[in-house]
Order: sequence, then structure tokens, then C-alpha cells
Amino acid sequence: MSARNEVNATAQLGKTQKIMKNALKLLDLRRLGFAALFLSLLTFIPLTDPDYFWHQKTGQYLLEMGRLPSGDIFSYTFAGRPWVLHEWLFELLLASIYAQLGAFGVKLMVAFLATTTLVITYTMANRILGKPYAALCLALLFFIFGATGISPRPQMLTFFFFAAFLRVLIGFKYYRENRGLLALPALMMLWVNFHGGYAAGLALLALFAACEWLKFLAMEHRNSEQRRRLRWLSLTAIATLLSSLVNPYFVWLWLYPFQVMGMEASSTYITEWHSPNFHHLQNQGYLVLVFAFLIVTTYRQRKADITELTVPLFFTAMGFVASRHIPLAAIVLIPFSAAALAQHPLTQIIPERWLRGCSAWHARLIRKDHDLGDKEYLFNWLLLGVLISGFLLYYPIYHAKDSEKANAQVPVKAVDFILQAGIRGRMFNTYHYGGYLIYRLYPTQKVFIDGRADIYGDAFMKEYIEISGGSENWEKLFGRHNIDYVLIQRNEPLRQLLLARGDFKLVYEDEVNSLLLRNREEYAKIIAKYPH
Repeated sequence: MSARNEVNATAQLGKTQKIMKNALKLLDLRRLGFAALFLSLLTFIPLTDPDYFWHQKTGQYLLEMGRLPSGDIFSYTFAGRPWVLHEWLFELLLASIYAQLGAFGVKLMVAFLATTTLVITYTMANRILGKPYAALCLALLFFIFGATGISPRPQMLTFFFFAAFLRVLIGFKYYRENRGLLALPALMMLWVNFHGGYAAGLALLALFAACEWLKFLAMEHRNSEQRRRLRWLSLTAIATLLSSLVNPYFVWLWLYPFQVMGMEASSTYITEWHSPNFHHLQNQGYLVLVFAFLIVTTYRQRKADITELTVPLFFTAMGFVASRHIPLAAIVLIPFSAAALAQHPLTQIIPERWLRGCSAWHARLIRKDHDLGDKEYLFNWLLLGVLISGFLLYYPIYHAKDSEKANAQVPVKAVDFILQAGIRGRMFNTYHYGGYLIYRLYPTQKVFIDGRADIYGDAFMKEYIEISGGSENWEKLFGRHNIDYVLIQRNEPLRQLLLARGDFKLVYEDEVNSLLLRNREEYAKIIAKYPH
């Protein structure tokens, strides 16, 4: 080998080693933590959310038919009535993933969206604070408060897009980054077709722009460059609003979020639209986060400007109005809390001697003789390998009895019985069972009601509540619908009332659900075969 070839080989070897070393260092402790969280979500995410099932069935319909339905196709009570499919793109994505990868693919999608949202939240806090582990602790607060929303529902896309919008606006405000604004109209074109939560993105952008303009107008010396940037922000806000019109319903979709929020059914019957119950530990944690934000904002060295106060407080208030908004409030609170903490006001809150003690403890913890060097990264890769191996071994074990676990949330066993016995007819069903019944029984059978409260409206929701709760008027309301069989939870009053009346017979019951058939000739053989 010539001297030149030897030099080239040595240089190539050195380059390869450098690439491998850099690749090795990609997996630091924080990235290992994100990977572990992703694997945990992939393992433990349940596919039992009632709305997940009708979302998936809708997606299957869209794949097969290649068009949006002109009206409701899933219930016999509102068949053909107008139905705004404001989540059609999510449903199409969900069904496509399920068709290719099954239930595992759905969990993969949810785990990816949750972890990516957490990473975006972390990068915002880390960039502001410059302290990776403190930023990670802040970002994990979002995960804690958003954990109840982690399920195969379109809200996951809203969390992701909302965090992406805020990331762009944080870059604009603190780092004078204008180019990111170009992405917002394109992101909105997707968001508006994924979920009605797109309204939160428009509210964030409009509120942020208004506050920045007020801040600018209140200045004694106004910078022409800042005026130009704010004009660009305003044009972006207008373009983003207009891009939200790229949807199948055009301007009418703007009204949809307000119609849902204005429904009495949303505030009365649907738990996630209720104000948070502060007897619950998770909601108490949200309260602590809000108070922490207020404290660090109060004691920051530089007075908070109007944007740093108004934007987080607006979404905090939204979190108090409805618990489903708490994850969005947490996403906003974390970077603005980081901005306050970056002012280093701790000596005004914590005694100086405590801070000196913590500093000394930290110095001892990271002494040079404890530094593992590159071995730390190698250990991280080995640990990741162990986590992946554990996941591959434990996943099938954990999900071996999924149907039994699911039966506590949706009527798996009862629907198995309906199919086995060949029961057909007009059903009355528990509200949150409707999505699963659509998934298992459509198109041969349609439901009485399901989780699409926006279709049914307040009047019908009240009628359902009166029937299932056995109110004074229940018999009259029940009789209107010519019900053939009833699938409800066994502790619902309607079950006892129908059995006492005698015209319905119990043919199936498990630890959660009851199935009653009308006592007439066409069901006589089934009633005789399955006496209960």
C-alpha cells in the first residue's frame, strides 16, 4: 500500500470513528428518558376509549367509500341528520394505520404523538433556561397533566399542533426568529381537518399578536424593525385564519367549536367538559403548577410583559373552565415559567444559605473522578437494549387478557353474545357504549345513541338521561322508539324498571352489563334458550 493510500485509509478510519463516537453520544440520559417513556406508553396505552371505536369505524367508511357521508350513518334515531365530520383526517389516518399495523400501529401513533409533544415542550423550556435537567422536569409536568388525555383520539393531534405553534411564537418573541411563522398556515390546514381544537391555535396566535402589539404601542421609543416584525406576525395570523377555511365545510366549521362548547350537554353530561374537581390528586397538581407560575412570575427580576401574563393566564382560565383544556394550559405555562425562572430570582424566594448548600452538594455529585466519559453513553445504549428486550417480552404478556380488561369499559362480552345469539332489532344502549357498538355491529345494526353529543343535541341527551335514569316520564319517552332490546350497565335504574314491568326478559348478564329482550314471539326461542 502506498504512503498516500495509508494516509487516506487512516483519515477515513478517523472519520468513521468520529462519526461512531458522535452517534454514540446521541443517546444521553435525557434522550434515554424519552425513549423509556415512549416504550412505556407503547406498552400500557389501552384501546378502550369509547370514542376511539366510532372514530375507527368512520375511518373505515371513508377508506371504503372515498367520500364524507352526507348525514349520520350510525344511529337509527338521527339517521341522515347533518353530521359535521370535523375530525375526518384523523379518522382516515387512524383507519389507514389500523389496516396496515393493527392495534399495535394505533398505539405506536399515540405514543409517538405524546412523546413528540413532550419533546417540543422540553426544547422550549431548555432553550429559555439553558439547564437541560431543569427543563426536563418542567416538561414532565406537561406529561403528568396530559396523561389522562393520552388515548387514540384526535385531541393528541391538538396537543402536538398547539405545542408546535407555541414553539414558533416563543422563537419569534425571545429569539427574533421570523421564518418559523411561515409554517403556521400550512400546519393549520392540517390541524383544522384533524380536530376542532384548531380553535385553540387560532386563539393562541391572535392573543399573542394582540399582546405583542399592545406592548409595542406602550413603548416610548418604537423600533421600526420591531414594527415590521409585528406586521409580519399579523399577516401570518390572517393567513393562518384563512387557511383554516381549507376544510370540507368552509366557513361553517368556524361555528362548530362554539356550538359544542355552548351545548348544555357538554357542560352537564360529558365529564371532560366539566370544571376540574380539585379533590383529585392530578387536578391538585395543576393547581400547584398555576401557583408556582404566579410565584416565579411575581419574583422575577424583570417585570413580566403583557404577553407573558395574558397568554398563560388566558389558557389557565380555560383549564379551570373545562378539564380537557388542562394539557393546553400546561403546555403554555411551562415555557413562560421557564422564562421567569431564567431571571434567577431564587435568592428572593429561597434563603441564600440553602442555595449555597445545594450548590455544594451538586459540586460533590459531579466530581471529575466520578465522570464516566464515553462509557456513560455506552451504558445508555446497553440500557436501551435492555428496555427494548423487556418490551418485546412483556408486551404480549400484558395484553394477553385485553378483552377482559376492555369489558370493564365497553361491552365486549355482551356484544359477543348478541352476535352469537343472532339478536337483531332496535336497541337502547348506554351512552358511552355507542362507539363500541358501532365498531362491532355496523352496518347490520345501528345504535340509539353514542359519544357524538354534537349530533344529538341537548334535547335528545336530556331524553336519554330521563330514560336511563328512570325519571317520572321514562315510560312515555321509552315507548316512542319501539325498542326491541336493551344493552345497559347492570346498575342502571332502567334495568330494574323493565324487569319489574315484565315485558322485557334478561337473557345475558356479566359483572358489568345486562342485556334484555322484549318478550315477544320473534325472540321467544332466544329467551327460552338463554333464561336468566
